[in-house]
Parts: sequence; C-alpha cells; structure tokens
Amino acid sequence: AAGQNWVSPRARESSAAGQNWDDGDESSSGFESAEDLSNGASVSLENPVEYGCVFAYGADGMRICYFPRDGARQIFRLGAACVDVDRSTKNPELEFDRELYPVHVSVRLSRIVGVAQKLSFSDAHGESPYFSIAPKSHTIVPCVLRKLLSAGSHDAALRFARAERRQTPHFTHALEWLLFTALESANRDAMTHAALKQSLALLREFPNYLEIVVSVARKTDNTRWEALFTAAGSPSDLCRHALRGDRLRIAACYILVVDKLEGEVAGRAVAIEVMREALAAHDYRLVEDVIKFLLRPVRVTASGEEDVKPSLIGRVLNIIVPPPNSVLSLGARADRELTLDVTEQGILKAHLDALAREKDIFNMGAFVSDTSFDGIGYFTHETTAGGSAYIDNFSTALEAAVMSLRRRAAERREKATPSAAQRRRNESQYSLLAGDAFDLSTSSTDTARANALLDVARTARCTDWSLLIATTLGRVDVLVDMFRADGVLVKPWRDVCEKCAERSGDQELKEFLKKTVDEVDAACGRG
Repeated sequence: AAGQNWVSPRARESSAAGQNWDDGDESSSGFESAEDLSNGASVSLENPVEYGCVFAYGADGMRICYFPRDGARQIFRLGAACVDVDRSTKNPELEFDRELYPVHVSVRLSRIVGVAQKLSFSDAHGESPYFSIAPKSHTIVPCVLRKLLSAGSHDAALRFARAERRQTPHFTHALEWLLFTALESANRDAMTHAALKQSLALLREFPNYLEIVVSVARKTDNTRWEALFTAAGSPSDLCRHALRGDRLRIAACYILVVDKLEGEVAGRAVAIEVMREALAAHDYRLVEDVIKFLLRPVRVTASGEEDVKPSLIGRVLNIIVPPPNSVLSLGARADRELTLDVTEQGILKAHLDALAREKDIFNMGAFVSDTSFDGIGYFTHETTAGGSAYIDNFSTALEAAVMSLRRRAAERREKATPSAAQRRRNESQYSLLAGDAFDLSTSSTDTARANALLDVARTARCTDWSLLIATTLGRVDVLVDMFRADGVLVKPWRDVCEKCAERSGDQELKEFLKKTVDEVDAACGRG
C-alpha cells in the first residue's frame, strides 16, 4: 500500500504485469499523471513523463524508467525490454545534493520535491543543537527537453519549453543545463553532435539565446569552445548582435571567446566596439573591465628603452592617465608595464572632453571614479587656455552645469516609484537646487561621484572647475574654504552668480544662487 503512493495509475498497471522495477536497495518514487491533477491544469500529453514512468533514486543516483505509450499491454507482451531507462549519466542535472532526499515528482510543476535536514542551533537557554527539516525542489525541465529532442520532437520540445517558461523559476538556468550537458557529451560521435545542434536550435527560439550560449561557454573549459561555437555561430557575430540589442554586458562576455577563437586582432576589435557603446551608455564600470582587457605589455627596444609614448593607461588597477602628447611624467607612481594603444587612449579622452564641454559633472565624476582615470592629470593639463576642458565663460558654464544636473535628476525621477509617499521622498532627494548643500549620508551615488570630482579638481588646484562644481552642488563649506585661502576670488565669483541669476528666467535657479551667495557672505563675514 505504501508503494502505491509513489507510482501513478499507469505505473501500477505496469507493476500488475509482473515486472519489478525496484533493485532492492533503491526506493522508487512515482509521479503525477494527467489524471492525478485535480486543479484542472492543462498538461500536454507530449511530455514523455506523462505516458508513465518511475523515478528511482538510490546509491547509483537518479534513474528514470519510461513506459511505452501502450502501457501495461506492451510491458506484458515484451517485458522490461520495452522500457526506456535514462540514468544520471545522461541527465547530470539530476545528480543533486546527496543531502536532498526526493519524496515526490510533480509533472504539473516539472520539479522533483524533496526534503533535506540541516543542523540548527538555538541560543535560548543553552539548548543542544537539533536537526530541522527543509523542503527543496529540483527542476526536471532539461531532462524532459532532452528526451523530446532525442526523439526528434523539436516542435513538442518548443511548446513544452514555452509553457514551462511561464512557471519555472530560474528557467534560463534550466536551459543552460540543457546546453551544458549537450556540449559535455559532444565528441566524435555524430549522434552527440546532433544533440548539441538540436539543443541550440531550440534555444534560438528564445530571446536569451545569446546570454545562455556565452554563460555556458564561461562555465566550460575553453578547449570546448570551438565545438560550441561551430554549432552556435561566430562569437564575433553573436557579440555584435548583442551590441545591436543594447545588451552590453552580454556582448562584453564574448570578448574573451572572440580573442581565443578568432585571434587577438578580432578580439581587440570587438572590445573597442563594446567600449565605445559602453561609453555612450555611461556604463563606466564596464568600460573599466574592457580597459583591463585592452591593456598590453610595453615593448622594450634593443637599447633597453620602452617603446611607448606617454600613455593614458599606466597600470591595471590604479590607472594613471595623463593626456596624450603631454609633458607629464608618470614619475615613481607609475608601473609602466602595461599601456593602451594611442587609438584607444584617444577614444577615452575624447569622451571625457565631450563631458567637460557639456559640464556634465555627474558623468565626469563617474568616469573618473569607475575607470580609475587620472582626473588630476586631466585637470592639470586640459583646463588651461586651449585645453579641452578650459572654461572661458564661467556664467555660461554654471548654467550649463545646473541644467545638466537637472536633466540627470529628471531621468532618475522617471524611474522612481510613482506612489505619493515615494514621490515626496524623490522630490526631497532630487530637488538639487533647493538651496541646501547635499547630505552625503542620504545622497544618491551620482551626488557622491560629483563630490568626488570636486575633490579631484581641488587636488589638481583647478580653481575654475572647483568653483563651478562647488557652486552647482551648493557646497558652501568648500566655497568658504577657497575664499578664505584666496580672498581675491570672492568678488568675481559673486558678480558672476548675480549676473547669471539676473539673466536666467528660471526662478528656482535665481533663488538657489541668491541663497548660496548669502550663505557664503555670512560665513566669510563671520570668519
């Protein structure tokens, strides 16, 4: 009676035919057949599990015994020879943690449900450790898909996968298991190569195909990449496909694959494309990752001299970045073993030049912080007359910086939760021209980066940019420190702020500048 709780009606029909599926040391578990579902859910009969099977778990791991469609009639006539048995070697994803003991297989959920015990401790009254029981589950989606594909039922596998996509947690991981197993089994046998092609043909029907392929590649030895991408497609083509879909992180994952399979020249080419797109998207942490890939050793000539021009990049983790063709010496700080090519240096500098022209202090701060760009060297050499970041009109620059800051705040507000309570918090957080200096303990990451840029400008002794950033952020404390150190700056700064307020038709900007000037005057007066 206990055994019948583990098998479906179809499995019981098979056992009535006199066949014994138990090896003695294993416990057999059953499944929910279509008839067992009481909630009226529609389950496709193309699922091979639904025709009848027994999941057996024991010392040899999990085994699945599939019954023929004719059920007991076939078994009675042909015996065990008509039963298809899949072992864990064919379905490695079923080799789950041995601490998990399976108790049920749900066809409706496509999951093995089990229990696991863990040792717990209680601090109350010095109680002894005890075991607690926790339920866990394990998907059988890759197993079912593999079975359908091996039977040549691509359409049935696709329908099953689309249905499971809506209800299976971590569905992408299940597809990765499918491809990983097909790749691991691929060898000189034509059948296993066919399994790899069938799996990839199925995965191409899903929008996360590019992600799944490169994820599996990163989890396998690179000696298997050639077999994978021979069937999946050219890695450089897949990388550019990801770029066209604005999937920068996925595209970046293909760089190493391209470098390995298509050569260094192709790898650097796609890396530069990814870097350009990442710069345009202001994803500077990704830019930093690409920089680390593009760094190459400095060549040494026969005379022992380094064959390299003054470089934007001096080392990997703490990158030294003086502008190209400058006279700045890297000095004792620089480890000149790695550098970027001149073209790559120019791409980075041109991007920062564009941000400086727009007075986009947030993205300038993010660029300097996230890419380890030497902002001090940049401000030292590019903010003088003729430099790319030279400020020739402080009033215009101040207005441009404020407008850039406002646009950034508006973009962040659009992504905020539209509830009334959240809206009030957003207004408090993003009212950047309310006349108050930022509270860094509650400010956004953008604000912290802008303040980091301010620190860089002050360290570089770049007065114009320091005044510009401090005024835009309402950093009265910084302004007061600068004016106490150089009192000559106070009157020109005050005159520019007053003229900017008079010329602007923005009432909020006028109030902000007036309040900032009044606070600075009061603080300097007290000083």
